[in-house]
Amino acid sequence: MALFLTGGGHLGRIAYGHPACDPHDFLAHWLNKAGYNLLVASPPIEHPLFATAVPELDITSWTQVLIDLAKEKIEEWGLEPSLVAIAWSMSGRFATRLRVAASANGLELEAFVALAATPPIPGLSPINLKQTPLGKGGFRRFTRGSAESGGGAPISQNWLRSLSEQDALEGRVIIPPKVYLLEFVGNSPINLHGEALRWRKGRLEHSYQEAVNDVLAMEYREAPLCASIVPTAASDRHHALTDNANWTFFNANVVSARATSRPSSTLNELQQLVASLPRRLCRNAVGGHFFFVGAKGASETAKAIRDLHSELLAVETELHPKSPRLTGDLKHQK
Repeated sequence: MALFLTGGGHLGRIAYGHPACDPHDFLAHWLNKAGYNLLVASPPIEHPLFATAVPELDITSWTQVLIDLAKEKIEEWGLEPSLVAIAWSMSGRFATRLRVAASANGLELEAFVALAATPPIPGLSPINLKQTPLGKGGFRRFTRGSAESGGGAPISQNWLRSLSEQDALEGRVIIPPKVYLLEFVGNSPINLHGEALRWRKGRLEHSYQEAVNDVLAMEYREAPLCASIVPTAASDRHHALTDNANWTFFNANVVSARATSRPSSTLNELQQLVASLPRRLCRNAVGGHFFFVGAKGASETAKAIRDLHSELLAVETELHPKSPRLTGDLKHQK
């Protein structure tokens, strides 16, 4: 089963759409066509969809909710107890915590594919309170002002410009700006972003150690190997320039942590494996931060996810050649 983890301030609708939009413009449609069952859950952000938001919601607690939901749906749908995580933007930081929680609940995290996402290493993408001012209750304000007047926090204006790039690629409007601001975006608990700025007992604190504990940073032996899909538009310059390098660094440390029992005679083989990862576990995507929105981008992203899922299994097999549970081939998706 595929599990989509949404980015900061966004409802899961960014993956499956809204009645005002065409389903073909969203990733869920194309993942279903590719044979994946898909679970998309929205965290309780500050949005009219939720009666109550959760100010101190963090990665540890939301991950457990996701795993509980996944386990319930896997049993209900009669699927194999394995997950393919698709993590957009902020949710790249869930990688290690998700694998640990899945394993503790009898599930295998078979693949983790990051879409314009940051690894679970605090400090790689610090929170900018000028772009997203902190509102009441520890929520980053992604929507400031009225949607009718085109108002919003500075970052939501950047997102609208990024979506307009996808409109240009499609030759039409995919998500009308008013619909986007009203139906897709809300204010996000700051703790859910996995950085050192934390909300505790009604006030903002700085705790790098708390962020490290939340995302299980540097716990590479427990972490999954991860693949990334990287935007190519200048509007998402940070991810375009850093994602492949960041995830390669992360994966190299995962390989090193897991290979401690390998004989020294296999060092050259492991070096070659690590050197191959930037090419094998990364794909580029046309577009910016929303490259997976729009029929063209969504369909290409679904193809890349399936390709990277297969490649991750192959790399796992090379890293653990005697492991009976990994074959290098995609398991049948019911």
